[in-house]
Amino acid sequence: MTNTAQSRIRQALRRAISATPPSAQGAAPGFLDQLLPAKARTAMRKVLGGSHPAPQNANKAAPVARKVSPVRTSLLNPVSDRKAIGPGRPKSQQGPFADTWLTLPEAQPDGAGETKSVIDRGQFLARQDRWEDFLAALTEAETNRSHFSNGSAVAELLAFGARRDLVNGLEHALREGCAAEDPITLDGIMALERVRLELSRAPLMTAVVALAHSDFGWAFQTAVRASNIQVSLGARAQAHFDRAAALLQELEATTEDSPLVLHARCAQFSGRPATAHQVAQTYGKLISLAPQNARHMRALGRHLLPRWHGSYEHLETEARKTANRTAKHWGNAGYSWVYFDALALDPGACTDIDLQLFLEGMEDIVDRGIEADVDQEVVNLLAAYCLVTLKTHSTADAAAETYGAIAETAHWLVRNHLRVLHPMVWAHAERGFANNIGVTSLHRFADHGRQTAHAALAGLFADEIQADQRVVFSGEGLKLQMPA
Repeated sequence: MTNTAQSRIRQALRRAISATPPSAQGAAPGFLDQLLPAKARTAMRKVLGGSHPAPQNANKAAPVARKVSPVRTSLLNPVSDRKAIGPGRPKSQQGPFADTWLTLPEAQPDGAGETKSVIDRGQFLARQDRWEDFLAALTEAETNRSHFSNGSAVAELLAFGARRDLVNGLEHALREGCAAEDPITLDGIMALERVRLELSRAPLMTAVVALAHSDFGWAFQTAVRASNIQVSLGARAQAHFDRAAALLQELEATTEDSPLVLHARCAQFSGRPATAHQVAQTYGKLISLAPQNARHMRALGRHLLPRWHGSYEHLETEARKTANRTAKHWGNAGYSWVYFDALALDPGACTDIDLQLFLEGMEDIVDRGIEADVDQEVVNLLAAYCLVTLKTHSTADAAAETYGAIAETAHWLVRNHLRVLHPMVWAHAERGFANNIGVTSLHRFADHGRQTAHAALAGLFADEIQADQRVVFSGEGLKLQMPA
């Protein structure tokens, strides 16, 4: 690799690393009044005796000042609490403490799991300019179709880690107002293009670069919705999606048997025109190669909504096909996974849904998960979906009855299967699992998820709380303890 290419990508990566904002000091607001019925609110306040102020971190040391460029200074400036959680957040309201009625262990924070270690590996190799080693690891993972028990493909995780600094740096720059023409928005991706050339246009490296362009396109699309300067940002978004398409055009021969290349092709559907048939065909091939990965089925459902490339009829048809395609691995769960995000985004997705089949699929997700030793993250995902995500839609919607029936499954999910809390899952659930939230403080975001989960669970256990019982979760399951 030439010194010039190494230098350019190193500089771009260091910009992105420097853009990480400091940790937040305060706790995110809770949503007691929004999530709980009146009966549960009364019970909670009876136990708690009113609101409690958030503790203040008044003794936090001031950061040491250092001389930095104006662009980097803007990247390091923390943003407001509203942006940290996402647009449209209501003004802070302190939620209730759960200490008096709930015992629920928390999972290790994000960063301690096996999937995160693979992401970190890809990021490390990129930061060290060890691209030959990265490509060797990527090739091995792709050839062996390596994946974890939660379905995550090792090759996809490595690819995500390798481009994470570049994408994070761009997102921070755009949030702080950098223009589309600013070199900081282009240097990193161009350096990654040079690495691809120096690796002889290796197909898997080409797929990684195409994914990075799709990530950039999505970041610029998000910035368009939050900015008045829509023309230049929109043009940049389209340019990146077009470049991704051009790169993938070179890989036609490797499409049929490479999950990573197919994953890169599916990522294009967020920014380029496509027919419902093209979406279904491409995702169908990917899901057949990686049936254990539920993320692909969820993405298929999103991209078949009328707002993207399909219709409610297409959604129902492909959900049934996916259930048949993945029946050996998932039972009826494939049907539910395809509808999962679609229902959260669009109440119209209830139009053709087979509710009974969807509910059976939810049971199969848990049952198959237990057989496959899937961790508690899936249980948290399903419970948060039922108790939080689906309740963000107005009860006036024609789909309210369907949402209500699905939400009822939270009772057996939580009471029979919940063991530990994943706060980040609940935080994402409140925003509909959107992947463009713009989180700048993971600490504050996780705190928000914790309070959201506690409020939702308080509604579920309103009767027990009124009876002064303590709700205790552990590795052995749920126990209700009477007061001493």
